[in-house]
Amino acid sequence: GAQRHAGDAQRTTVVTLSGGYHGDTVGAMSMGFIRAMHRPFEPLTFRCARTQAPDPRRVQGLGEPGLWPSWDEQRMRAARDRALDALAQLLEERAGRVAAFVVEPVVQGAAGMLVQPQGYLHEAAAMVREAGGLVVADEVATGFARTGALFACQLEEVRPDILCLAKGLSGGYLPIAATLATEAIAGAFEGEPHEGRTLYHGHTYTGNALACAASLASLELLERRRLVERGARHSERIRAALFEALAEHPHIGDVRNRGVMTGIELVASRDPWTPFAPAVAAAPRVCDEARRRGLFVRPIGDVVVFNPAPAMDEATLERCLGILIDAICAVDFTRPATDALAATPAGAAD
Repeated sequence: GAQRHAGDAQRTTVVTLSGGYHGDTVGAMSMGFIRAMHRPFEPLTFRCARTQAPDPRRVQGLGEPGLWPSWDEQRMRAARDRALDALAQLLEERAGRVAAFVVEPVVQGAAGMLVQPQGYLHEAAAMVREAGGLVVADEVATGFARTGALFACQLEEVRPDILCLAKGLSGGYLPIAATLATEAIAGAFEGEPHEGRTLYHGHTYTGNALACAASLASLELLERRRLVERGARHSERIRAALFEALAEHPHIGDVRNRGVMTGIELVASRDPWTPFAPAVAAAPRVCDEARRRGLFVRPIGDVVVFNPAPAMDEATLERCLGILIDAICAVDFTRPATDALAATPAGAAD
């Protein structure tokens, strides 16, 4: 809409990253289409221009043998450069037609906590703007101290044209979301009624007073308890604990972390990189084992997602890490899931 009001009606192409996730409405599914989740609704979606996400797992023949891909600076740089080259090519092919680049900054959550290499977002945003597009940062998952900064964009010194927020805005207590935009974009929808510039995208519960009050209280606590700094400290501890316990584990293909956002990818073989067969159900079995021990974590494919609250105290974080590590080490990945479940003692899941 802002591009149209600015006289660029031909700019209708939305650029997104492969593996991106932006929600489950028709528009959001179109921008972040994940087949396993959205396949039944594919006929309803509109086309976006997808470009490859920077993924060090795809970089072969470089780096230090045995080092997790996201910990290998050489592979991360190569992944960044390849992804930027792909974006440059797409922008050239769609010259004059790009409306916006919609991105989860720094960490792609539903992609398995895929952490972008340093410098990627900064360069990508500059390229998109040079091509005349807007930068839309979806910080629904990454915002409010989860990446070691208040907003993930700050880690890359990027000021988006549109910033999407939710979840952490109220600390998870009540549903609320906010869309922030620059003055230039907001101004594009201002004018006399007969000009037809009004943005009519209102919602029934917009400005809910109770949710807004909860959000104000949450933001005050976030600042007073210095949760941004605490989240950064948690990141250091998470990385240290997982490296110490799992660096030599034959089935840990990668540990990805930024702030408290962490993904532990399980593989049949690290070298050569070989995913598990679906029947193994590696990550779900780890999550089941952790639940039996008192910790709820979730699987995304073969990735175990560990995403503790930035407000969590150090003692609780240590307890969670201990349970998670014990759960991973307790699973026999050489056995199919059905055999493993059959061997589970009666009542073990109670």
